[in-house]
Amino acid sequence: MFIQNTGLLHYPHFKELRENRKLFESGRLSPGGFGIDWTNKIDFETQSIYDLGVVVGQKDVPLNKMIGVLLSGYRSDLGMTQKELANTSGINQADISRIEDGKGNPTLKKVEKLFSAMGKTLEVSCK
Repeated sequence: MFIQNTGLLHYPHFKELRENRKLFESGRLSPGGFGIDWTNKIDFETQSIYDLGVVVGQKDVPLNKMIGVLLSGYRSDLGMTQKELANTSGINQADISRIEDGKGNPTLKKVEKLFSAMGKTLEVSCK
């Protein structure tokens, strides 16, 4: 599983990592173990990665974790707070927080309301 919208990757200076999977996978632990480095200009500090709590490269990422990452990323891209999303979607802010943390177990209807409130369309498919 490759999750591109992790919160940090949406920043313009990480565009290369979003678009180039080989570059993304070439990241290495920085000397001293304080982050991940790709090039002299692209790196993540350990605390930033830890704060996001996103597992990248894992094959079996729980669905609620993926939904949380996407929800948080899209909301962040829009410059929206959880409270604003709560007001727009009619979903309680505490529920949004749990969903974004991957701790909630939202229904599809709730997920659809949240994404719709951000102008996104929810599509579910099986492969």
